[in-house]
Amino acid sequence: MKCQFCNQELPDGAKFCHKCYRQIVCLGCGELLIENSSICVYCGKEIKMPSVQPNVNHIKYSETENGKSFEASFSDETAGNVVDVFARFLPIKRNSDIQQNVLQLSQAEDAKAEEIEDVVSDNNGVNLHKNENANMINSIFAVKGDSIMLYEKRLKAKSKSDYQARICLLYLLYNKAIAKKEVNREDLNGIMEKEKLYDGNFRAWISQHKSFFIINNDVIELSPEGEEKAQVILSEVFDKSIENSWSPNSGNQPSTTKLSSKRKNPQVVKDLDLFPKGKESLDDFMKHHKYGKSSPRIILLFVYYLKQVLGSENVNQDHIFTCFRRMKLAIPNNLYACISDTIRKNGWIENISNLNVTTQGINEVEQKMETK
Repeated sequence: MKCQFCNQELPDGAKFCHKCYRQIVCLGCGELLIENSSICVYCGKEIKMPSVQPNVNHIKYSETENGKSFEASFSDETAGNVVDVFARFLPIKRNSDIQQNVLQLSQAEDAKAEEIEDVVSDNNGVNLHKNENANMINSIFAVKGDSIMLYEKRLKAKSKSDYQARICLLYLLYNKAIAKKEVNREDLNGIMEKEKLYDGNFRAWISQHKSFFIINNDVIELSPEGEEKAQVILSEVFDKSIENSWSPNSGNQPSTTKLSSKRKNPQVVKDLDLFPKGKESLDDFMKHHKYGKSSPRIILLFVYYLKQVLGSENVNQDHIFTCFRRMKLAIPNNLYACISDTIRKNGWIENISNLNVTTQGINEVEQKMETK
């Protein structure tokens, strides 16, 4: 292995560098440290740099008749070079004595290095693959043949888009935990496809959160910011006080025929204020967009307005029905089925029990949809 700060070759398992005197791994969890960070980004342990400083030696030589003199201050690392220069001033027979003194200095320095190694090795023998975080991330994914599969699907996500983000960040963190710092984009896309979550919304999320990643051609890995975010998500997954709000099973709605039979007649939400003070009314909002007779686009605009403009916490088919009535637009014969199709086919909205606009839907309204 090499020191990540000065590139010095080190023995496997080293925790300090004998060349730059830097601590290279966390003494708490065993993860590699990031340059200029005062804490470990994986476990939060404060980084205490060793106080070891290079020894400074001083040599002075003088000779009376010819006025020869030599004076030098040097570290143990440069002692060999100093000997070569100093030998030019002295008889050859004395050179061996100087070399012997330098050898003793070097041996003393090696002893200090061994002392540091002993102190570190007493730190419970922390190993990257055996620390708590690695065990946690290993319980989320499973290796089957040559592929990695999502094993634990309860990721404490709040929505489909949040679920996609969590799988992405945790998958990259998993690869780092098994000493594979970067992965091919194809591998990342592959695990999303296995979970039926690879879509335009996921690609848009990656594009909008570039600070989480280091992307080089076809490979992708977590940036320090991305690692911190992934660690937060990892801790949330195993936090028993946090409920699992969304999962693939809760996101896959039963057939529209069965559900629509329970709600054949959506109701008007009487307390829904579509003319709020200090905010744009629904009428004015709809006037700014060209949506024609497309029910999916109309539904998208209604959900966007209720969530992004009004800031409504809960939006369901009754709210959409109320908006249709207020705008005096033709209501789909099966409104619930139309909303479900917009979710499934267009990907603009999600979670039919509490509708929300996806990133893809936001881009459709703000970037692609024509305005008047």
